[in-house]
Amino acid sequence: MKKFRCPYCKALLGEKPQAHCPRCGKSIVVPGHLRGTTLKEREKLREKIARNAERQRREMLNHDIRPGRNPIVIGLMLMVLIIVGGLVVGRSNMVASMAVSKEKRIQDAEDELRALRIAVERFRIDCGRYPSTSEGLKALVINPGITNWGGNYVNIVKPDPWLTIYSYKSDSTNLTLFSCGPDKQPGTEDDIVPDTPTKNEIKRKQKND
Repeated sequence: MKKFRCPYCKALLGEKPQAHCPRCGKSIVVPGHLRGTTLKEREKLREKIARNAERQRREMLNHDIRPGRNPIVIGLMLMVLIIVGGLVVGRSNMVASMAVSKEKRIQDAEDELRALRIAVERFRIDCGRYPSTSEGLKALVINPGITNWGGNYVNIVKPDPWLTIYSYKSDSTNLTLFSCGPDKQPGTEDDIVPDTPTKNEIKRKQKND
């Protein structure tokens, strides 16, 4: 029978070599026909290895997933709770921020309308009438060609906080001035209408200017 040599040091290992070379000490792979085992023994060994692999696979599938038995599951549950909690808190903050933002926009619109209403009254005092519908609120900034125009009464007329132009109509003696509000639609419940300014408010404004 042909003798087997170590693939590293080339030492002769005999007809039935061991798994380690006695000369260099390195591990070697011994061919099946030289291990000293019969074909039946080798088949049993393969079957044993296969059974062990199958048992390990079943153990993994049947692993106890109860929180108290598996720290990995506990960690995953905590992570889920943290994520859900963060989403809930973020949603609450967003809703609160939206509510504050809505209230601030309404307050800003009321302040701007009050300033425009006072400016329109000052225009009327100087010019003897309100700006016409065609002249609009820009007559408070640019003289539409009136001799007694004493402006400018405001520096700029900008859209309301919802980026909608303030609604203004006048027949020179009566006027309508309002913001369409959050829904941007005229004639609805959320329209914002300014109060008529008092004479003292108008005088204070004239004095400050």
